[in-house]
This record gives sequence, structure tokens and C-alpha cells, in this order.
Amino acid sequence: MKPAIRLVLTLLSVILVFSTFSALVTAGTAQLKNDNGDFYQGSLAGRIEGDVDGAVFTPNSDLFPATIQSVAFAFHRPEDGDGLADSVDVRVQIYAMDDGVPGDILAESTPQIFSSVDQWVSIPLDTPVTLSEPASFMAAVKWESGDAAEPAVSLATDSNLDASQASKDQLNLFHDANIVLGEPPCVRAFCPHSEFWGISERVGFNMIRVMIDSPHIPTATLIVSTPTATTTPTPTPRPTPVSDPAVYLPLVLRNFRTSLQAIQVGNSTGDAVGYSFTSGAGLRGECWRPRDGYNLWIGREPAGERGIMRSALRFDLGSIPAGVVVEQARLQLFVVEAEAVDAQPMDVSVHDVTRPWSDCPTWDTLADAAGRSWGRATIGSSVELATVDVTALVNAWLRGELPDYGLMLRGDEEHVGQMRGFVPPTSSQEDLRPSLEIRYRRP
Repeated sequence: MKPAIRLVLTLLSVILVFSTFSALVTAGTAQLKNDNGDFYQGSLAGRIEGDVDGAVFTPNSDLFPATIQSVAFAFHRPEDGDGLADSVDVRVQIYAMDDGVPGDILAESTPQIFSSVDQWVSIPLDTPVTLSEPASFMAAVKWESGDAAEPAVSLATDSNLDASQASKDQLNLFHDANIVLGEPPCVRAFCPHSEFWGISERVGFNMIRVMIDSPHIPTATLIVSTPTATTTPTPTPRPTPVSDPAVYLPLVLRNFRTSLQAIQVGNSTGDAVGYSFTSGAGLRGECWRPRDGYNLWIGREPAGERGIMRSALRFDLGSIPAGVVVEQARLQLFVVEAEAVDAQPMDVSVHDVTRPWSDCPTWDTLADAAGRSWGRATIGSSVELATVDVTALVNAWLRGELPDYGLMLRGDEEHVGQMRGFVPPTSSQEDLRPSLEIRYRRP
């Protein structure tokens, strides 16, 4: 064989190997659908700010790892919807599913305003989220506009009214920001549409679709060439991967995915203790015990009798293995009571506690032991879940960089008239108790 021909064939072989590798790891795109494509009606009521409508997806396991890029949906204005607003401000969200119940928000978009109905619109996530392992998730639309005087248009639903009750309950979820948490049939405020409205025969599926990328979806434009002894290569179709493309990476990268473990500390009795204390005259030496019926209070009382209130919390982290790296730790608190001169939002800040404390702290014994702020969240005056990222604080505890004396909750202590009460660790509703949701990995 002439050297020139041998060189050409060698180059073609190199190109083939590179093309084959590219074909195996290049992601294709697919749309997951939760509807039959036939516009039927809206979700039976106008929407107000805070409402959420979702559709639960369980993609085939062979599509993972899958990267969720955007969420598409449609609005519908009913014939008698003259009182609904002409435009709507919404964002999209992706929720993890935990035993059939929406859990963490994995990703969301910035809000966008629309005025179109009965046609598809799409919003990209601010940061696409990748699910490495097979899992269900909920794609949702959250309303950022609408009130009782002028509700916003709702999502269009399809005409699939004959779907089973079980399918509707499992896959078609609705959240009303005004629902009192814990009351049946709601679980963490998310309810099946058919149960909430009580007219299941008129409820279709929310018209929500999700665009995903996956290395297991064929890409129509990508082909692989097989070199032959002739000068004209014969094209062959791109092979469809049959396994996780990570196996084709070099060995040093093959196992780059580290398995994350998740644990929820606080739901079980004994996981956490918490108390409130106040600066009010004559009350500085008193401990406000949850078992006596007190919530965990922060802020400054409108009447001024109790003055400033703070709360201390301590979690038992003994179930977390030694030497792990915490990827995310989130403190979850449920607002269940508010005292306010007005309905202005208020910040809650989380501080480390700088010295040990007994099971009955008071203002005089602990108020001055609030360390630096490790995270904060803004909360309203209605029943809601407040989530504060405390990853850095939990890592500091577990690494021994900071003694774990628990944390202190503080609110607006300068302006008289704002107080918030959180569900205490002794609540009979375990899923509403203060908790630390911790995701960790072994180094």
C-alpha cells in the first residue's frame, strides 16, 4: 500500500473514532408531554399570586441522565372570564418528588408576562437542572400576579376527562397559597385537582410540557462515516447508545459522579429542641416552652409588652457519618402565626449560637450569644414554608471549625409591629416541624 493511501486511511480511522465518541455523548432533545394536545378549558378558576399548578413526569429510565431545559404550557380564558386580567405574570419551577409529594425546588425561571391564550408558550429555566438517576419530578407554573379583585387566567387543561381518578390525583397537582397546611386532602399545600375541585369528571390534565436533553436521544443530523479502501466513504446511521455514555470516558473520569445521600433531621421526635425568649419587662427570665403551647417567635411585638423575641434551635446531627462533605443544607420553617401592624414582609436570619445552653434558655442567659448571620429568607404574614440555606454553617459544625451549639433565629427587631411564629419541634404534625434537609457525599 502506498504511503499516501496508508496516511489517508489512518486519518479516516482517527476521524471515525472521534466521530463515534461524539455520537455517543452528544445530547439529543425531546419533549415530554402531559396532555393530549386538545385545548379544553382552564383549571376551573382564576389564579392569584402564589398559586401553583403542576404536572408530574416519570421519564423512561433509559433517558437518564436527563437535563431539563425549559417548560412549555398554555393559558385559557373561559367564555365567562371577563373579570380576569388581560395579562399574567408567571415563572416555571421544577420540583423533586418525595413519595408522591412535591419536595425541593430544583430549578426555576425568572418571571415573564404573557397575554396570549390557547397557544403554547415556553420559559427556559435560569439554570438547566440535570437528573443523573431515574426519578420523577414535577414541572410547575407559579403565578406572580393576580388577586381576588382581578384574578389571572389559569392554565389550559386538555380534554382527557376519562382518565382514571388515580392518574389525575397522582399526576395533576394544584397548590393554593391560601390553603391551611395539613388539612386534608392537601399534603404540604399541594392537592390533586380532582379532589380539590370536587368535580373530577370535568378535570383534564394541565397542559404542561418539558424539554429535556439526553445523551440517549438520537440526533438526526449526526452521522458516522466508515472508511473503506475506496475514495468515497459510505455513510452509516449514528448508533443509538444502549448504556450510560459515561462508560466511554477515560477511566479517570468514568466515576466522576459522586453519589449524594439525603437526610431530613427534625421530623422525628427528639431530632430537635427549640424555645423562644423575650426582652419584655418582667419576662426576660422566662423560657417560652413549646410544650406549653408556644410557637417559635421572632420579631418585635406590636403592643410592646413582649418586646423583642428570638428563638433557639438545636438539631441532633449524630445520624450524619463522619468525614462527609455537605453539598447542601437547608433549614425549613413553617410560618403559622403572625402579629403585625401591617402585612409587610419580614426577614428571618439564622445565626450560630456562641456558647452552650440549657433546655430552657431565657433572654438573660442566651440573647447575647447570637453569632454571625449564616443565611436569611424573606417571609410574609400568611401560612408558608420558609427555607434558609445554611450549608456553610452545617459544614463548619461537621468539620469541627465551629462548636455546634445550635442556631438562633432573629427577625426585624428595629421596627415595632412585626412578629412571626413558626411551628415548634413538639408539633403533632411531624412534616411541619423545623427541619434540616441535608444532602452530603463522601469525599
